[in-house]
Amino acid sequence: MYLGFSNGSSEATIFISEATENGTSVFFLTITDPDLDTNLNLGILNGNIRNAFTFTLLSTNTDDTTRTEYNATGELKVVAPLDYESRQNYTLVLFASDTKSYATFNVMVYLIPENTKAPSFDVMPGFGSYQYRATENTAYTTLNGPFVS
Repeated sequence: MYLGFSNGSSEATIFISEATENGTSVFFLTITDPDLDTNLNLGILNGNIRNAFTFTLLSTNTDDTTRTEYNATGELKVVAPLDYESRQNYTLVLFASDTKSYATFNVMVYLIPENTKAPSFDVMPGFGSYQYRATENTAYTTLNGPFVS
């Protein structure tokens, strides 16, 4: 079984936004096996912190009657929220296995930070709301109780 790129590499580096939506495919990998009747199993062996990713079988060439080897495509997907402030990168060890052997492939996933958290104000205990007075072109840097002054 061969797991990797056509040049024989066993690792890749990808960059994705921390705002990547769940269910988004971020990487595809070709798996080749000289055995025509392969029963392939794919997954993530290591590095999948908080189960943020899945690596599953996307397609195979089993319907091609003229094939000379088994080819499949594995798909790496984001399946949980990503947060740059909590974790900036993942070192994933992907695997493919059949009944006789297995192969691994390393993927470094680097998160690109996005402005995902809007600023917010907390209401102080005892106050139902804040009142703000702002004069145009004047910066207010002090919060005095419920009032900016």
